[in-house]
Amino acid sequence: MDEITFEILEDGRIRVTTGQIGQVNHLNAEDILAFISKAMGGKIEIQKRKDAIHVHHHNHTHKH
Repeated sequence: MDEITFEILEDGRIRVTTGQIGQVNHLNAEDILAFISKAMGGKIEIQKRKDAIHVHHHNHTHKH
């Protein structure tokens, strides 16, 4: 739990894979992913993991 994996692909793209992120670290994970996407620029593609179990509740507000 609370794991983010970064992989630099042969063509220079960065693949970021997240597992389940606990509520305590959820906002921190969102902040780091937003920072990376802004810093790296370019096109961002989000793919849902087929093996992911999406069971969590949002009880915080998102900063946009």
